Amino acid sequence: MADVTDTPQTSPLSYTTGVYTIVVPDNAIEFILSPTTDLRVSDTVGVATYDLVLANTKESIPCAAMQNIYVQRDASNGTLHFRFTIL
Repeated sequence: MADVTDTPQTSPLSYTTGVYTIVVPDNAIEFILSPTTDLRVSDTVGVATYDLVLANTKESIPCAAMQNIYVQRDASNGTLHFRFTIL
């Protein structure tokens, strides 16, 4: 699975200290993710406000009205497995 950027973010995505932008496909309605370490997930550039997805859990985030999803590690580097539900 990959997002829709010119240079796609693909799953699994290894993350370190930066903020990673995942571009939501136009017809996506759900973003399903499972990180190996605690991961901050936001719809705000810079991840000023975020939801925390715990390590080794699987979460589903509605994304029909979103253009971008921003992810950033909480405390440790890890790997993010993700996919979109597409209509």
